[in-house]
Amino acid sequence: MQLTVGLDRSDKPAGIDEFMALGVDEFFAGFVPGEWSERFGWEVGLNRRTFGGGCQFTDIDELREAIQTVHAGGKRILITLNGHDYGHERLPMVREVVQALEGLGHDGYVVADPALMGYLREWGVDSLFHLSTGGGAFNSETIRFYHERFGLRRVVIPRKMTLREMRILMERVADLDLEFEVMVIGYRCHFNDEFCFSLHCGTGNNLCTEHVSTPKQLRGRFPGDWKDIIEEAIDYPAEQFSEGSRLDEFSRALEAAAPPERPPPESPQEGQHSLLPLTMFNNCGLCAIPALREMGVHTLKIPVRGAPWQKRYYLEVVRAVANQPGATAADCRALVNSAGFCALPEACYYHLADQEK
Repeated sequence: MQLTVGLDRSDKPAGIDEFMALGVDEFFAGFVPGEWSERFGWEVGLNRRTFGGGCQFTDIDELREAIQTVHAGGKRILITLNGHDYGHERLPMVREVVQALEGLGHDGYVVADPALMGYLREWGVDSLFHLSTGGGAFNSETIRFYHERFGLRRVVIPRKMTLREMRILMERVADLDLEFEVMVIGYRCHFNDEFCFSLHCGTGNNLCTEHVSTPKQLRGRFPGDWKDIIEEAIDYPAEQFSEGSRLDEFSRALEAAAPPERPPPESPQEGQHSLLPLTMFNNCGLCAIPALREMGVHTLKIPVRGAPWQKRYYLEVVRAVANQPGATAADCRALVNSAGFCALPEACYYHLADQEK
């Protein structure tokens, strides 16, 4: 299985060489020039990693050097243009950025917005596209839509699909020449990315981190009528933040629900304190890697742009499992070395104990 890892301006050629030596097969990176931030603010990004300049390349020469380093090592690198939408006032500058990027020789784009895909083709971009998780490819017809119109090379599967759902989805598009990529470690967006209607800027007061309480965070799945709620939120977004709206009632119901019983976080005999891996991983999907390999997932994604201190550790543990076809849950847990962390309901990326494998 291949590994793809995010780069940012903290990643210099020597560090990129080290990542390739550790087994990285592909990279992705964002580019936000200073002119963009001056005009629109860095909170409005060219991609979904709008947590400030530390998560991006802001100097095109540094990005060019990173691309050259990756290619010298025989690997690929894609540029993320995976914002949910690009308003008409931003499109002229988006085009300027794309024209500058096209001269760098990167290998393609990670895109979420179908309108932007159309514009990119209209602007003469003929490189490959990967469909970002923000594209919301929850069913086979969505994938066929993007593939037929834009010639997708890869689909990043939404974070909150179960392993069983992934398998069914991939089987139903097996006739297409496609690769599939999944998240395997790191934060597990409460709104699955594509259903986020809030800020995504990391400055605090974000809906997902500041206003979603622990009982809501611990629920593994939405109730049966979640699609109706989402459709109403999309049709009438401004009304959903009023008292008595469907979204408000949904929020209150989750608030009132009793959270799953939490086990003791750790014991001295069971490895390190659960707080350390919870801080390091946020969520961990190591135990799911054997099942992901068996169903035909091509690439494991490590989304750590802006977190240079985590990259090496993530790479080491994910590559250790990916290189071991017979890896067991016990092997994965030994790498984490925290029984308390592995027992936390919110720690498991794919909730293996609660679903069919």
